[in-house]
Amino acid sequence: MTASARLAHETVRGTGVLETSAPVPRLFWPAAALFASIALAGPWLNPDLITVGALLIMLLGGLPHGAYDLAIGRRLLSLNLRKALLLLVAYIGVAVSMAALWLVAPTIALAVFLLSAALHFGEDWSMLDTGLLRATAGASVIGIPALFHREAVSDLFTLMAGPHGELVTRVAISCAPVAILVMLTALARAYQQGDRQWALAQSTAFAGLALLPPQLGFTLFFVFLHSPLHMRQVHRILPDWSPGKLAGYGAAICAAALLGGIMVVDNLMAEQPTGALAGGFQILSILAAPHLVLHWFIDRARTTPRQ
Repeated sequence: MTASARLAHETVRGTGVLETSAPVPRLFWPAAALFASIALAGPWLNPDLITVGALLIMLLGGLPHGAYDLAIGRRLLSLNLRKALLLLVAYIGVAVSMAALWLVAPTIALAVFLLSAALHFGEDWSMLDTGLLRATAGASVIGIPALFHREAVSDLFTLMAGPHGELVTRVAISCAPVAILVMLTALARAYQQGDRQWALAQSTAFAGLALLPPQLGFTLFFVFLHSPLHMRQVHRILPDWSPGKLAGYGAAICAAALLGGIMVVDNLMAEQPTGALAGGFQILSILAAPHLVLHWFIDRARTTPRQ
C-alpha cells in the first residue's frame, strides 16, 4: 500500500483530529466577525434577506463536502465498475427512501435527520473514547439552538414535520444540557492535548449557535468550520485528483443534488424564506442519509477482518 493510500485509510473518519491538530479553516474567523456584525445590525436589516442569504451559503458551501462520497467509496473499497454502479444505485436508493419518509412520516423523518446529524457531527470529536459520547457531543449542534432559540427552532421544525415539530423541539431541549456538558468536556480535552486553536474555533462556533440567529449560527458552524475540515479528508483520500477535476466533479454532483432536491422538496420554493429554509434542511437530510450509511459501511469494511 502506498503512503498516500495508507493516509487515506487512516483519516477517512471525521476531521482527522486524531493524533495531530486540525487547522482552523482560514475563512472561519472572518465569517464569524461578519455574522456577528450582521446580528448586531439586525434591527436595520431585512430578516428575510438574511434568511435567504444564509440558506444559499448553507447549501452552496455545505453540499460539496459530501459530493465526493462515491469516489471515496470506490477508492477505499477498491471497487470495479460493476460494484461501483451497485454502490451508486444503493446510494440513490437510501436518498430516495429518506425523501419518501418525509412524505409519509415527516415527524419520524425529522427525528431520523436529527439523529443522523448528531452522529455525523460527532465525527468531529475523535478525542472522545466511544461513539455514544461523540454522538452526544454532536447533538449539541442541535440542542444549543433549540435551548437558546426555542421559538425559531420550533417554527422551523413545525414547517418541516407538522404539528409534532414542537414535541421534537422539547426533546432536543431536554437533551441539550447533557450534550453541552459532553461537548465542553471534549473541548477541555482537546485544549489539554494541544489542539488549542481548534478548541477556540469550536467554542466560538458554539457561542454563535447560542447567540446568533439560528440560521446564521448553524451556517457559521456547518459551512465555515465543519465542512472545510471534512474537505481535508477528500484531498487526502484523492491526492491524485487535480484541483480542476475536484472542482468540476464536485460542481456536477452538487448541481444534480440541488436539482433533485428542488424536484422532491416543495418547501424549497416556498414564498416565505423560513419555509425555504425548512426545505433546505430537508434537502440536507436527504443527502445526509446515504452519506452517513456509506461511511458507516466503509468503516465496517475496513475494520472487519477478512476471512
